[in-house]
Amino acid sequence: MPPTITYASVDKTIHGLACQGLPLSAIADLTSTNMTGGSTPVSGQDPPGFVRGGCPEHHQRGHLIANTLGGPGTNPNLVTLTEGTNHPLMYEFERMVRAHVLGNVGSTFRYEVYADYIESEYNGDGLRFGVQGNPNCAFPAPSRLRLYLYDSNNAQPLGHSIPDLAKTLDGGLIIGNGTYKFHYGHVTHTANDCWAAEYNTPLVSCAGQQCDQQRVRTAWFYEKWHYCPLCHDHLCNGCGARCDRVVFLGQTRKCPKPECKGQAMVLW
Repeated sequence: MPPTITYASVDKTIHGLACQGLPLSAIADLTSTNMTGGSTPVSGQDPPGFVRGGCPEHHQRGHLIANTLGGPGTNPNLVTLTEGTNHPLMYEFERMVRAHVLGNVGSTFRYEVYADYIESEYNGDGLRFGVQGNPNCAFPAPSRLRLYLYDSNNAQPLGHSIPDLAKTLDGGLIIGNGTYKFHYGHVTHTANDCWAAEYNTPLVSCAGQQCDQQRVRTAWFYEKWHYCPLCHDHLCNGCGARCDRVVFLGQTRKCPKPECKGQAMVLW
């Protein structure tokens, strides 16, 4: 039998747009034997804010309780996520959850997912508000998700795998919405003037010692950080320095030069 899932909804008004019955949370008790019966999104089950999966929105019907954990592909278990947020970010943590539960036969784990709609996280030019400035990921899509896994002692057994920058004060994992999965150089995305095509820029050269790559690509739609596809270095757009790498699901990448103080949200 699949897990029993408890849902909650909320009414919100963001930047003057009122929406009722928005998905707020989903809670399930998971065991090694009940993560069954899940399904991919069912046709016609569009969550609030969903437009389309193609350019420039790149929306996906994201599960609150994942398909692989026994979650159905129907409302209210769906929220609108951009494709990079849904995969790899959500997918990677869900994979960790499933592996942990399967590895602890006889134990029950409570899995909680919350959708946040934080007005300050929908920003833009005053005309087109979007999550973290992405106009193609606007309210009523959530601004972020928070994920929790608890054991019978109310501890969070996967907490050690999450860096502090990606945690809330109560230890929940923050998954920011609005992230793109890049389709670097793809003709269709470029023709549609889509951010997911990763615009090239000649402004920053690669800082890699063994790399002479002169044109680099943006690391996210913010266009503050740049990524060299040849040597895989991330560079600071402010000073060109090679940036500190972050661990799994980190939220920010900081320039190592103290005088620079550059930082931005990153995909990975």
